[in-house]
Amino acid sequence: MDQKTWLWRKRSLEKTIVTNGDEIQSVPNDKEADLENSLKSLNQKLASVLDECSAKDELVQNYEKKAEDALADKHKAEEEVRRLKTELNDIQQQKVAANERLGHLNSALKDCMEQLNLVRGEKELRLHDAVMQASKEFEKAHKKREESLTAENSYLSKALLVKKN
Repeated sequence: MDQKTWLWRKRSLEKTIVTNGDEIQSVPNDKEADLENSLKSLNQKLASVLDECSAKDELVQNYEKKAEDALADKHKAEEEVRRLKTELNDIQQQKVAANERLGHLNSALKDCMEQLNLVRGEKELRLHDAVMQASKEFEKAHKKREESLTAENSYLSKALLVKKN
């Protein structure tokens, strides 16, 4: 800060005027000297107080800036919290929907498995019936063939006997 000395008007009663020919000089008296010294002291104190005040003003400005930054960060954090809550809510809704869909799919899978087992059972029964039927027909054909072979064997045996005789 600039230190200005204050120009005070001095009353003519407080001045002692010494004249040396044409020159007029004012010589300060003790009281005036004390006042000037106290004025200088007060000016120095005022300058130091002004320096302290400007330093404190700078601190206040720094604190205000930090407070503004902190408030802006708080608003950003609150906005982030709102966004994350919204995202969490959306994800929870998706989870509920997925669990509901999973329940439907499990139910459908269970129905399909039951139908598959039923169809397999029917297929095995038809296959068993077909095998039994084929087995019976084979047995019949085998028996018929055996009978015809037995009949032919006996005919050939008789024919062989007749030839030998």
